[in-house]
Order: sequence, then structure tokens, then C-alpha cells
Amino acid sequence: MDDERLAHLQPSDLRALTRLITDAVVGGTDVAEAMHAAIARRIGIRRRGPDERMGCISGLVYRSIRRITTFVSRVVDRMLGRRALSMKKRPTSAQRDAVVAALNGVLGDYLVATANPLAIPMALCRAGATLPAHPQTLRAQLPEATARPVVWIHGLCMSDRQWTRAGHNHGQALERDLPVTSIFARYNTGLHISMNGKELATHLERLLEAWPVPVERLALIGHSMGGLVARSAIYYAAQQGYTWPERLDPL
Repeated sequence: MDDERLAHLQPSDLRALTRLITDAVVGGTDVAEAMHAAIARRIGIRRRGPDERMGCISGLVYRSIRRITTFVSRVVDRMLGRRALSMKKRPTSAQRDAVVAALNGVLGDYLVATANPLAIPMALCRAGATLPAHPQTLRAQLPEATARPVVWIHGLCMSDRQWTRAGHNHGQALERDLPVTSIFARYNTGLHISMNGKELATHLERLLEAWPVPVERLALIGHSMGGLVARSAIYYAAQQGYTWPERLDPL
């Protein structure tokens, strides 16, 4: 891999990819062994039963593949973990974010279940940076905040960066035409819409509580799945008694 490709990687990326490869090998081995056992039962070589594992030499081979793969993965993970501590974290790139967003759209629930570092946490961002929920810090980060925040919610397999096309950013364009402040949601599109909706509802409540100026009206703009997540957020906001829907105007 050349330096140009390595420039897109974060210190934790190689560890995350190693875990995915290990899971793929072990999972593929499980499928192969289950198929082998089913065929053996069908032709009478092996007795029928609920167990999908093979015995004797075949079973030893499958167990060895799993054990060796897991052992090598743990060794590599420790080595990469020590190296990551000495590596300086780079600013993430648009190319990396696009790949990670697509991966989350396909395997997002699995990444969360396995605590994989590639799982994208819910965040509200501006210019690629996560916005804090502390009033003083947010005021410093948004010195020109208006009373009308607009939250952009991307669709499946996308990220907050992908509101920009050919140098044109929809949020920035809206700010030039109207007295609004654009905020961009970033979330794991592989999770259930209700999970993202519930979390977005909480993030919006914290954001408006910390907003530098009194909020007059709030707008949500969703693309594709983002529209469904926005609608889900409104539902859960009502369930939790949040106040931000009272200032919500266009959706």
C-alpha cells in the first residue's frame, strides 16, 4: 500500500479492518462446516442431529482454522494497538469518510455489536467537526450563530460530507440566501431508523439547550433515509417530553 493510500487511514482503521477480516474468515468457516455436516448427514456418512459441527479429522481442520485465525488476529491487534498509540491522529479525509459511511450502511449494526472502531457514532457537526453541547464551547465554535438553525440529515450509506457536490455545499448555499445556520447530522445508517431517531431527538434537545442565541425556529432537512430518521426523532421527542419540536417549523 503506497503513502497516498495510507494517508487516508486513521490509527484505529487497521485494527478495525483486521477484526472484520477475522470475523469474515471465522464466519465463512462456520458456514462451510455447517454445509459439510448437512451433506454428510444427507448421504448417511453422519448421523442426523442439530449439531452443525463435524467430528474426527474434518472437525479438527475446521477448529484449527478458527483457532489459528483468532490467535493471529489477537497478536496483530495487540501490535497495531501499540503502534496506534505512537501514531499521530490525522484529519479524516472525504474519501475515507465515504468508505466508512458505506460500510456502516451495510454492516452498521454488526459494527456496533462487535464494538468495531469503524462504527459511526451519532453527532451533530459543522465543517466536519463535532459540535459540543456545552454553551460556552458552542458559542466559541459558532460565533455567528443565528436564531434559525437548520439540521441536514443524510441518507443511507452517506455522511455529513456528502451534502457537498463539485464544490457546492447545500448548507452553505442556504446560509448565503437566508438568515440560518446549517448543522449536519452524522450517524450510522446501518442501525434501525428508530434507534437513530431516538438518539437524534436527544442530540437536538442538547443542541438547542446550548445554542448561543435564543432559537426562533428550527428546520430539519432529510435526504431519503434522513427524512425517516427526522420523523422518528419527532416521535421520540414527544415521548421524552423534549421541547425542540415546539420550535420546529419546516420538515
